[in-house]
Amino acid sequence: MEPWLSVVGGGLAAALLTIGFSVWWDRKKQALVEDWEFRRYHANQVHFATVGLMEVYFAAKTEIYFLMCTLETLLGVLNQLAAQADAIVRQQG
Repeated sequence: MEPWLSVVGGGLAAALLTIGFSVWWDRKKQALVEDWEFRRYHANQVHFATVGLMEVYFAAKTEIYFLMCTLETLLGVLNQLAAQADAIVRQQG
């Protein structure tokens, strides 16, 4: 009877140790997965923000270049009108 008890006791101890280890490992694995998902989410947010900022920068750069060219053209026209006005005033006065 004693060998059966040692086999059953040893098997029961091994089963309890295996169950305990499985529970501990599952919790640890779940924590690692959650940590990994958080880091991945954070990295994606940083990536999307960087891409968004680059798009805004280059879109603004194009718009500012267009605005500068338009203002430069308007300045040329105003200088030409000022020269014409000056010539008209000199002719009349």
